[in-house]
Amino acid sequence: MMLSWKMAACLAAGNTVVIKPAQVSPLTALKFAELSMLAGFPPGVINVLPGNGSVTGQAIADHPLVRKLGFTGSTEIGHTIMKSCALSNIKKCSLELGGKSPLIIFADCDMEKAIKNALGSVFFNKGENCIAAGRIFVEETIYDHFLERVVEETKKMKIGDPLDR
Repeated sequence: MMLSWKMAACLAAGNTVVIKPAQVSPLTALKFAELSMLAGFPPGVINVLPGNGSVTGQAIADHPLVRKLGFTGSTEIGHTIMKSCALSNIKKCSLELGGKSPLIIFADCDMEKAIKNALGSVFFNKGENCIAAGRIFVEETIYDHFLERVVEETKKMKIGDPLDR
């Protein structure tokens, strides 16, 4: 998901892309690049550089020909990247750092939809998702009912193969 978010605008503007996926999960990015070539993207438009952040990521952040860098991850590493971008060639950078996305539920919501979306936002991919709702804010007037319904629905969840529904 992040792969397409980060890349779509860049490609739409006519730029080439260099992607450095997380070192423990490079296969999606590599497969995406392969499929992009099969779909007709010219060689060199989408480039994947697997590796660790301290070497590969740092080389990208320091490279004088890189004009824009996007990073999603920890605040600590974001600080290092921002400093590198400033020192190398004052490249633009966008950083999405730390924390989790809040989900806000108001009293005028469609309650069943809110419950379904809240559960999906929290439990999708076992909660291991950068856009997982780490915080849910519920308007006080519906809090008790919302909580009761969420607990009911959570108890219905089955642990195991996610394809076995």
